[in-house]
Amino acid sequence: MPPKEPPPSDSSSETAPKDAPSVTDHDSWVKLWAAKNSAKKPRSVEKNVDTTRVADKQAVVDNSPADSNSPAHDNPKATTEATVEAGQPSVPRSGVGRISGAFTSDKMTAALGVVGELLITGGAVVLFFLAWQLWINNAIVAGEQAEAVKNFSNNITSTPSSSSLWTPKAGAIDYGPPPVLTPVVQDAVIGNLYVPRLGSGSTRSVANGVNNPGATINRGYYGKYEDSQWPGEPGNFAVAVHRTGWGTSFTQAQSIRPGDHMYLETPQGWYIYTVRNTEYVVPTQVDVVNAMPLSDAAPVDGQSILTITTCSPMNGNGERLVVYGFLSSWQPLEAGVPAEITQLVEEARA
Repeated sequence: MPPKEPPPSDSSSETAPKDAPSVTDHDSWVKLWAAKNSAKKPRSVEKNVDTTRVADKQAVVDNSPADSNSPAHDNPKATTEATVEAGQPSVPRSGVGRISGAFTSDKMTAALGVVGELLITGGAVVLFFLAWQLWINNAIVAGEQAEAVKNFSNNITSTPSSSSLWTPKAGAIDYGPPPVLTPVVQDAVIGNLYVPRLGSGSTRSVANGVNNPGATINRGYYGKYEDSQWPGEPGNFAVAVHRTGWGTSFTQAQSIRPGDHMYLETPQGWYIYTVRNTEYVVPTQVDVVNAMPLSDAAPVDGQSILTITTCSPMNGNGERLVVYGFLSSWQPLEAGVPAEITQLVEEARA
């Protein structure tokens, strides 16, 4: 015979529910246990759930169809807040998110805005300077040079007439050796230089000195190197001129060819130079303006040279373009204007 089950103790009988099932009723006990435990709060260990599982559950919630009548349907943020309140940890943001947040912060946005405005302002200033230097200032200085050329030429000679100034003398006339030009003071005008190859509007005055560019070459003049010789003197009459900007007319210097003539108008007459050659040198090769170019030799009697230096390439400063000429003839003002530059002189004096 199977052993009898002991009767329930007194204490059990006192605390048992009114409708407590029999201990032999297993199904009833299971149902009762499940009903009691379903009302209990989740154990604390459940709060430390793995963030990956939470993220997966959150993804399921986000992808599940929402009830149109629920608050989460109108405000998705409510679902996340409810999850946090229920004790579930929020999913931490990644490093990329933190960096993105830093760049989209109010302070960072304001700083980037200031930097952007500064860059735009700086670019506008640079563009304005280029426009000023290459066009506006260049036109202003060129106009000033035209006036300087006109005043100088008209002050050293009489009004042109068909019988004297404008009529070249027939045949080649030997006027004797050219006189040495009387030196002028620093920054004073020496004469006007006409270069037919450069065409109309190319005439500019020559001033004494390059050490004070604001008074000479930066005002559109050819500037005489201080230690160089004077026209008619044995040695090198060397001048500098800008290639672009500053009212220069020497932009097309590369078009000058051997055999071309250059005419220097001075109070003592016309000094006429014939181009011998041109060359490009590095900026440090300053011996091109020596008394004998590219040499330390002393000047040679009867050899009077004209050297013009300018920058190369245009709007650059990597090299120097040098034009060499030699004094091939001379004539006094009373002999009239050389035939080749009659139109250029007429234009300059108008």
